[in-house]
Amino acid sequence: MTSTESDIVDLANHAKTCSWLNGYGAVSELVRLTNARNMLEVGVAYGYHALHILESNPGIEYLGLDPYVSAYDPDDQFSEDVNRLFPNVGMEAETINHSMDRLHSAVVHTLRRKSDSANVVRSDFMNFSKKNRNSLFDLIYIDGNHTEDYVFADTLIASLHIHENGLICGDDIERQSVQAGLAKAAKIIKMEPKLYQHKNGKLIWILHN
Repeated sequence: MTSTESDIVDLANHAKTCSWLNGYGAVSELVRLTNARNMLEVGVAYGYHALHILESNPGIEYLGLDPYVSAYDPDDQFSEDVNRLFPNVGMEAETINHSMDRLHSAVVHTLRRKSDSANVVRSDFMNFSKKNRNSLFDLIYIDGNHTEDYVFADTLIASLHIHENGLICGDDIERQSVQAGLAKAAKIIKMEPKLYQHKNGKLIWILHN
């Protein structure tokens, strides 16, 4: 078994203990309700949510953005969890991003095996936007860096890449930083945030053209 294959297996096994999966379903339901043909997810992480979306919505064109950078937010446990899943060991572990490099590779291979219409770009939203100004989506889901400045910027950028009558939504509205960033962005783009609660209890925010 190659190192990549081994990482793919470890990623799949990790899903069995990941509590995030319990909250999935809201975005997939919004995809169906809005008849979205394509979507963008800002913040791919382990790719488990992307897999759920692809399995629940066959034929959806999925694009995920994630810079896969270690220690991007001191208040987020994600980097430490990734380091435990893919430890920095051996002569090849010369960069702080080694664990994230392995995760990115495993996620890309996993999603491509699930769907030919799935793609993951290793980038933040701002840099992607600069290079793909004409890319538009039916639904954009923001679940990346949850600091106030990033939520603010990602929401503003999303407004430039959403189709007419498209839907922008995001996670972790319970966080003060998300509330503040969203409120600032919504004021500028003149869209009123609303809350959507899935039947499993998951609460996400939405902005609709």
